[in-house]
Amino acid sequence: MSGLAELDDLDDRPARTRWGSEIPGGGWIRGVPTAYLKDLAAYWADGFDWRKAEAEAELNEFPQFTTEIDGRNIHFLHVRSQSPAAVPLLLLHDWPCSFVQFVDVIRPLAEDFHVIVTSTRPASAYGSWAWYPWSRQLVHVLPRDEYRELRQSRNRYKITAEEQELLTGRTIAVIGLSVGAASAVTLAQEGVGSRFRLADFDRLSLSNLNRLRASVADVGLPKVVIAARQMYEIDPHLDIEVWPQGLTEENVDAFLTGGGRADLLVEECDDLYIKVYARERARAHRIPVLMETNERGMLDVERFDREPHRPLLHGLLSGVAAADLKTLSTREKVPYVLRILDQERPSERFVPSLVEIGQTISSWPQLASGVALGAALVTDTARRLLLGTFTASGRYFVDPGELVRDGMESVLRSEEPPPAGAAREVAAREVAPPLRLPEAGRPLDEEAVRRLVSYGIQAPSGGNVQPWRFVSRGRVLECRIDDDLAPTLLDLERSASHLAIGAAVENIDLAARAAGWACRARIFPDPADPGLVCELSFTDDGDDGEDEAGATHGPGVPLAEWIGHRTTNRAPGADTPLAGPDADELTRCAQESGAVLDLVTERDALEEVGRILGAGDRLRFMSPALHRDAYARGGRALQRLWLTATSRALAVQPLTALLYLLARVERGGGAGLDTEEIATLRALRTRLAKILPHRPDNAELILVRLSYAPPPAVRSLRRDVGSCLRFAGLEGA
Repeated sequence: MSGLAELDDLDDRPARTRWGSEIPGGGWIRGVPTAYLKDLAAYWADGFDWRKAEAEAELNEFPQFTTEIDGRNIHFLHVRSQSPAAVPLLLLHDWPCSFVQFVDVIRPLAEDFHVIVTSTRPASAYGSWAWYPWSRQLVHVLPRDEYRELRQSRNRYKITAEEQELLTGRTIAVIGLSVGAASAVTLAQEGVGSRFRLADFDRLSLSNLNRLRASVADVGLPKVVIAARQMYEIDPHLDIEVWPQGLTEENVDAFLTGGGRADLLVEECDDLYIKVYARERARAHRIPVLMETNERGMLDVERFDREPHRPLLHGLLSGVAAADLKTLSTREKVPYVLRILDQERPSERFVPSLVEIGQTISSWPQLASGVALGAALVTDTARRLLLGTFTASGRYFVDPGELVRDGMESVLRSEEPPPAGAAREVAAREVAPPLRLPEAGRPLDEEAVRRLVSYGIQAPSGGNVQPWRFVSRGRVLECRIDDDLAPTLLDLERSASHLAIGAAVENIDLAARAAGWACRARIFPDPADPGLVCELSFTDDGDDGEDEAGATHGPGVPLAEWIGHRTTNRAPGADTPLAGPDADELTRCAQESGAVLDLVTERDALEEVGRILGAGDRLRFMSPALHRDAYARGGRALQRLWLTATSRALAVQPLTALLYLLARVERGGGAGLDTEEIATLRALRTRLAKILPHRPDNAELILVRLSYAPPPAVRSLRRDVGSCLRFAGLEGA
């Protein structure tokens, strides 16, 4: 932008200012009064003229130059002295001043000095200044983007940088600042939204201090002001618009859409009429609504953005419009409140307290603990809703009274791991899920297929995404990638999905043979259908030979009984070397499955592997790029090895990220990684190769930690068989 264009833009800005509403009687204690700012803007727009004031001409009388230092353009004045004895004199200004402050002294100083005056702001002037008039504090803070990057750095990995940027661009409207203040502050604190609209006509009273975070010195202040202050003290760069007059029929649309439609409405007001009317308008504008009720951790989610015709409040006030509630007294609203709550089991003391409204209490009873819980529920749900990972409407409960009570304690593992070999059989068989093999000798009907698939879905998968879908066609079972599940960053080219489905195929094969059927597997039988990973054919001819997938089965198939016990076990375990018989059995299992198992048992080598894995994990990438056949076949070998380890009471914990990172560099050309990360990974490969042989022609499937440890207290959840199995009739039908 040229200098003239900049001046024109500066002249135009005051006319484009959107003036906020002023709090009556606020004065300077609540910031610069709006009337004062309007007068100042009017003077700047219409009264002051840069050229008529001769300021521009006076400055241009001095020789001015620009130069580049460290890539930065530097402006300065250089006035040479006529004195032969003159020496350079450098004048530096502080912030928020400029070189203009030296105009009156440049000529006198130039009699004896070569005067140099820079326009560069000193390091101390970097960033912004935040003025908090209510506490009379002026705070020097980083520029907006850097401030937020540092302040939100502890969010990292729970919220990715891309997600945080997306959340920052959101606008959130909050109605009701008694309970809603906690939600608004928590949203700001987590970085969910950077533009907020706060509406509440009420002022703080002493009885609000049982749940609203404020000072007794704040009594009498508007609640929107208290909330906005707390939010600005977290992030002075926020854009907050307050509506201290509250909402009415006349202004609710402006509140929801003025300056751009809100992305989310958090509704926490006590006024039943506004509660319903705001929803009517939010639905009209397709704005989703969250409401936390301070009763049994109840959270309502209404996705009007996705369901523009959804009944208000889940249809609990069917036939009732906002206009029907407008003139009701507080006590007359109680039946409607109970309809909204619609609870068969309200908290023990809530209903009796309702009859006291207007008698011994002024409004609905609320506790600080409930408000804090509600703020957490609203913020967590808002974050997932705005990121698109949570799409449902409905009512949800997070009731501490139900979750934390006598008899609900979690079963924890022992502090001391059992000695190697002691009670291993008991540990290995604990907490098995209810699996049932098909009945021997019966036809392979739909129930039998369901039972086989129930064994298949016990297989491991990266991130427990369970990427499988099964289609039954008579005696043929197709094992497919579930296209409804979007691939994750951990599943580049579906390699991790192929590995998981290969493990599921092995489970189904083992279960089928244990029930008396022979099973033949064909890996990727149709080149034109890449989603079909494996096709299983079942016969009753007792053929136990090697199938196309490379799995060989003996007559007993003892591993099937361990499928329900296989689990990831992250328990620390005992510092005990792997027993010889266990190591021999695992090695034999890998060889019979066509795989290679490298065991690291030396203490120094294990510690080095730990350091290498830690360095790999810090890069935070998992993008495999291996051949699909190798992964599908390898999944079968992996599952047999894991089941063998389970049968010998060994704890297994996969540690796979580094292998996928290395494959990204070695087979994927380092796509998505920067030069420094690629160099780090190449160095890690060199270190790892000194401990584990690197076989470039082999697919590296997985790294696992083996130990003797007690069983985990919690198992990963499994998809329901019905959600991933479809019956399509006979093959070819």
